[in-house]
Amino acid sequence: MYSLEDRIEELIKDILDYYKVELFGIKIGSYRKKKRLQIFIDEYEGGITLDKCAVISKEISLVLDNSNIIQDSYILEVSSPGIDWPIVSDKELRRVLNRILKVVYKEEDKDGNLKTKTIIGKLKDFNDEYIILKLDKEDKKIFRGSIESIKQEIKF
Repeated sequence: MYSLEDRIEELIKDILDYYKVELFGIKIGSYRKKKRLQIFIDEYEGGITLDKCAVISKEISLVLDNSNIIQDSYILEVSSPGIDWPIVSDKELRRVLNRILKVVYKEEDKDGNLKTKTIIGKLKDFNDEYIILKLDKEDKKIFRGSIESIKQEIKF
């Protein structure tokens, strides 16, 4: 049997395809004693605008209301994954290509001891084994198996 999230994803797939956006997640919870449905979407290049989220939200709301998939009243929130969204998959790395990231990883020091390091740089490329960050003067290749966390970083 499919979960509610899977059924919602199936219902909204055509809308997301039409607007050329990618689904990053669906969360169902509660907010002030009401059911809350959060749908996280983004575009491949440049990030999604608030206006586009609003248009897509209206269409998703119509589809969900007509399907009666959610019996109770609910709050629908459609937004981008946001800067705090953990970056772990290739799909998420593609979304943040050429953006500034903060990467926490383990690296051996000269004595062979593992040390936790933090580095900030622009994601230049990635593959199954490594990510490559562009730093001020050089590129840094980081083994994906050594990475503890990756998050977007905003510089002001």
